[in-house]
Amino acid sequence: ATEATAGGAHAASTEQTVGDARPLDAAVSRPEPGDGARQAHESAADDRRGAASRPFGLDVHGIISASLEAAGLLKGDRPRRAASNAPLGIDVPGIISTALEAAGVLKGIAPRSASGDPTEALKTSGWQGAGWELLLDDPRAFRGGSMLHGQVSSGEGGAVGPRAQSTSRRIKLGARPELSYVRRLDLSAAVNDYTSASFRVLIDGVVVDEVTAIGMAHQESEWLRPPAIDLSRFADRTVTLTLEVAAYSNLYSTVYAKAWVDQISIHNAVDLAPC
Repeated sequence: ATEATAGGAHAASTEQTVGDARPLDAAVSRPEPGDGARQAHESAADDRRGAASRPFGLDVHGIISASLEAAGLLKGDRPRRAASNAPLGIDVPGIISTALEAAGVLKGIAPRSASGDPTEALKTSGWQGAGWELLLDDPRAFRGGSMLHGQVSSGEGGAVGPRAQSTSRRIKLGARPELSYVRRLDLSAAVNDYTSASFRVLIDGVVVDEVTAIGMAHQESEWLRPPAIDLSRFADRTVTLTLEVAAYSNLYSTVYAKAWVDQISIHNAVDLAPC
């Protein structure tokens, strides 16, 4: 015995014998032969009515909205605008409204660091320290992108003696690491024979590259790429890469060191991208 459900499907009786068993799909109700043709005809009629309300059959606003939703710039559950009676079926106010809504989303997710504090940008990029900053989208950079800038002075404002500022980051090295970078230096120490200014690159506190001016000035007006620095003695280790500027004055006359560093890369490093 069977009992018809509200949806038209049939539930098989639990008393059915093995000899009366049928394939599962035999118990599923099937549409009458004419149902499919009638539904297709009604759907086609709806499409024709929709197309008639939009000359050329193009829902421009709908296309743009769907594209922005697919890109994740608009929510899919946002309310739909009513059909437009605008000429040619192009809902210009709707398109403008949707575009402005998407622009607001883009503004909200745009990187904030470009207009933020360069010191904060330095921290978020993986570097830590004082006296250094990460300059973003700076036209003076080697290729117009971002670069590191550090400076320090001595003998200025009543502060004499050695002064230094540094920035560091941790790097995991491979089997045959080599360090390369480009730089511009402005070292001013021409006060007397005892004043000095310097720029140094260190790995785990060991100096691997250095430029020092003693009793003189040293300026690099163009970008300079030193020869690649062999770091094989630090291979297969996680090390600390440090950039340092230092100045020393024994008088109340300013001695300073400034450095701009770009395109830092370590061949065979595991996790350092160029900066």
